[in-house]
This record gives sequence, C-alpha cells and structure tokens, in this order.
Amino acid sequence: FWLTQPAKRADRLFDPLQAKVLARPGLRPDNGTEIVLGFDGSENRDATALIGWTLEEAPHRFTVGLWERPSDADPEWRIPRGEVDAAVYKAFRDFKVRLLVADPAYWISELEGWDREFGEDHVVRVNTRENKTMVEAVQRYQVGLAEGLFTHDGDPDVQRHLDNCAPRDTRSGIVPIKATRGEKIDAGMATLLGYWGLAHTPPPK
Repeated sequence: FWLTQPAKRADRLFDPLQAKVLARPGLRPDNGTEIVLGFDGSENRDATALIGWTLEEAPHRFTVGLWERPSDADPEWRIPRGEVDAAVYKAFRDFKVRLLVADPAYWISELEGWDREFGEDHVVRVNTRENKTMVEAVQRYQVGLAEGLFTHDGDPDVQRHLDNCAPRDTRSGIVPIKATRGEKIDAGMATLLGYWGLAHTPPPK
C-alpha cells in the first residue's frame, strides 16, 4: 500500500489501482444483451466462478455467480453443483450468450450437458494449464487494464481473486498461478477466460 491506496506488488500480475478507476459499481447489462461467459470450477477446496463480459466496443465485466468455500465450512463441504448448473442455464435464458469459455477440469459431465443444450459452437473448452492460451489471455487482459479498454462492476470478491494472481514464467510467456497456497484465484481465471473469449467469438450467423 502507498498513501493508503492499494498498489501492484512485484509478485502479482495485475494492478489494483488500474482496476479501481474502471469500476462501475452495480452496473449490470440488460436482459437480452450479447455476452461471453468465462467459467472456472472446482470441487471443494477452491471456488467456482461464472463471469460475464458484454460484447461491446468497451466490454463490461459483471459477476454472474461466485461460489467460494466458507472459512468455517464443514470438511465435507462441496461446491453446490446443481446451483452452478442452474446459473449457467439462467444466464443463457437471460442473455444472448455467444460463447461460454470453460475450464473442463472437474466439470466434464456438466460441460457435456451444456454442449447438448446450447450447442458445441457456443461452448469452448480451455484448459487453464495450457500455457499458450493463458499467456494470450493474460496479455490481452493486461493491455485492456492498462489502456482502460473495459469496465467492471466492482465486485470486491472477484477483485480479490485477481489480486491473488501471481506471474509464473514459462517458455510461452507469463501465466497466472496462486501467489500463496490457500488464496483463491478462480474468479480471476474465469475473468481471463471470458476476456480471451471476446477476441475469439465468431461473428453472428
């Protein structure tokens, strides 16, 4: 922190000050808006996130759903998969979802159901351990953040997940990892997947 303002640490990927000026708290797109969804899920230890991006000249990011393990959770606690599945279906009902970009880990059966329901051309699987794609996703988001190319709804939990993203050097470039064990970055990953999806959404037929 510098002058009581959060500042980017050297071991973190994204600058919270850059994000702060792009916040439009509470702003949510109208039903029927064309969007891209980013999804990153877990089973019990981490979080599961569904993040929306509007398909506009200046895209707007908003939280569709975030399910995070409570600090006092029972050891048997699990992500409410039915609730997450219902949120995906509701998003497709409420908006014109052009693309859902999802990490398939732990959610294979649900993704198969989304394929059948919404069409394989609307559901893209991206393994977040696949360095080439994540390097591109990080680069695109960093440029968008630095140049103010998008806005977001100011969700503090999503911002916390983004702030927890640390850089890891690979042969392909920088990819995001947890800064420390126990921190959550799932909403950050869903944010990156959705922003990457904006550039890979096919034109309407």
